[in-house]
Amino acid sequence: MYLFFFLLFFLFLVMGKTACFGHENGQRLLLFYQGNTNISEKKLRNAAQFELQGLESEPYRQSRVDDAAFMMKVACWNKGYPEATVSYRVIDHNENEKHVFFIIDEGKKVLVEQFIFEGLDQLNPAGILIHDTMIRKNVLQKEPFPYVKRQINSLSQDIKSVYIAEGFIDAVVHPPQIIFNAEKNRATVTISIEEGMRYKVGSISFSGDITEESSAAINKTADIMTGTTYFPRQKFLLQSKIMGIYGNLGFLRPEVVIKTNRNEMDGVVDLHAEITSGRRIVIGDIFVEGNQRTRRSIILKRMKLHPGKPYSLRARQKSFSNLFQTGLFSRIDITFLDTETAGKKDVMVKLEEKPSRQFYIEPGWGSYELLRLKTGYKNNSLFGSGRVFRTDAGISAKGRSIKFDFIDPWLFGTSLSGNLPLYYRYRKEPSFTLEESGIGCYLSKKFHKKIVASIGYEYSSNHLSDIDLDADLFQLDDNYSKASVIMQVVKDTRNDLFFPTSGHRRYMSLKLAIPSIGGELSYYRLTGGTRYFHQLADSLVLGLRYSTGVIFPTGSQDGIPLGERFYNGGENSVRSFKKSRLGPVDADGEPIGGAAFNLFNLELRKKMTPHWASSLFVDVGNVAPNSNNLRDEELMSADSSDLIEATLKDYFRDMRAGVGFGVQYLLPVGPARLDFGWNPYQRKHEESFVVHFSIGMAF
Repeated sequence: MYLFFFLLFFLFLVMGKTACFGHENGQRLLLFYQGNTNISEKKLRNAAQFELQGLESEPYRQSRVDDAAFMMKVACWNKGYPEATVSYRVIDHNENEKHVFFIIDEGKKVLVEQFIFEGLDQLNPAGILIHDTMIRKNVLQKEPFPYVKRQINSLSQDIKSVYIAEGFIDAVVHPPQIIFNAEKNRATVTISIEEGMRYKVGSISFSGDITEESSAAINKTADIMTGTTYFPRQKFLLQSKIMGIYGNLGFLRPEVVIKTNRNEMDGVVDLHAEITSGRRIVIGDIFVEGNQRTRRSIILKRMKLHPGKPYSLRARQKSFSNLFQTGLFSRIDITFLDTETAGKKDVMVKLEEKPSRQFYIEPGWGSYELLRLKTGYKNNSLFGSGRVFRTDAGISAKGRSIKFDFIDPWLFGTSLSGNLPLYYRYRKEPSFTLEESGIGCYLSKKFHKKIVASIGYEYSSNHLSDIDLDADLFQLDDNYSKASVIMQVVKDTRNDLFFPTSGHRRYMSLKLAIPSIGGELSYYRLTGGTRYFHQLADSLVLGLRYSTGVIFPTGSQDGIPLGERFYNGGENSVRSFKKSRLGPVDADGEPIGGAAFNLFNLELRKKMTPHWASSLFVDVGNVAPNSNNLRDEELMSADSSDLIEATLKDYFRDMRAGVGFGVQYLLPVGPARLDFGWNPYQRKHEESFVVHFSIGMAF
């Protein structure tokens, strides 16, 4: 409740009609806005944000006010008010206070009512208006849009660049002709185009230092490019490909000059490449500079250039990539020294190292955990070896944890990454308290740039206490150990971890608990899911998520202990429920969990300012088996065949929904999020309305 009133108070300050700044010299500066009827004060302030910040942080300067007025005028122009003006006057209210009045004369709003292309034949409006999505959308839908002089005037050059890229290298795009109506609030824009001929790549020939090894590769390149659309960059692409071919054959500095011959009758451009290969070289000694903390041997292991071996451009590029991917260096230069001995050239690797040690503290908040704090230490190059040591410790109102990780990014000199974690966790759940300690061993490999596959072994000792008696009628063991083999594949193409606007994240994980490798439990646990993000407009993003999982006992084990089951509901799942409260419950309303779950999320995210965002969401999920009586607990504790049959029968049944909205304040460690979730079909022991306050997006 207090937080709600705080937000109202903050919005009142933001939406007010007056801004007040104070300076160290004691002088106050008050800003007022007059005359703006269609463009809000908020938009004007945002347009001049940088200049107004200068007024806030420095003593009064007229140049700052001039700049702020100009930026506000540009904001009016961009909204379709081409005659808008912004002036100001400054009044010394007293010796400690100045008043600045920004006077806005918006003028008439002008809309482009018609957009006409003359001479448009071989291309279409959708194809040539790719540089301005707003104009493109409105022209295609034949809807009026604001007249912005700067945008309209730049269209000719933008359209010409599209024509050239499509092979119309002689195209002429005349400046826009603009005709206003009598009231000067509507405009017709006409753009005349002389398309000319579309050119293609004709013959490609070569001369100069053509070797037997290079002949096949350059002829293959010529075959691929012949007949394709010609645009000026084609000759640079051909030059780059030929230089790459010779570089990979061991030639250090090949030179390629491309000449063109345009045949206007046939509409083709012939290309001729004059090649000077230079000399092949062999790698001499490799010198390293700048490695104050990283061992030289670690750097040489990442190099694909080796003393005594022929030079290769591909090996040089791979060496750079390998060193960059270590994350140890902020700058990498691989050059050749001028000296040469017996056909060998020495290599110089110059590096600038990043800081290897990092201490961090990350405060947070969760609607269930309340205040939480995470602190840790990370060394990216332990003893200069390139290996990583990391420790994290966390504490909250509901638990505590500590974890140690020892990571070798290039295990045994291969592309495999090894991780040896050691951890302890203590956490109070709604129906029980779990204390767990364990150790693991994982191998991971990155395929392509976005796909990571891993396999590992994990052993843990678990103790359950404070168990709700009704939630565990059959009293499965509350002290047990488990040993598991874990396999996982993750593909992640999101453009941002905290507030993604595009891309997806998909994963699948299989966990096999096997008594013969050290534990007491026997089950398989399969989970998977996908998150997808699509930008609908400049600041509007659609987010979708689907997650699911099953856990079934195997061998002679019957039932699944409370600490291993699936639960649903909370700040990161179905937000109309409190933590773990969605799904079967006991007589006291305490969650008993299940052997499977589903979770669907749909969220529209709108970034309102650089720091504030809002969202609308629909969450749907379930837990199975879900007949919603104490027989669920009997199933969770009884014969495995009965549990599997009941779970599969209820797998997509009893879906529970949540709808609501949220507000986010974007922080460096992730957004501070306030979500309001409504339960449209409330049952016994459930809330109709739930508020979650946490750090980080829901997904």
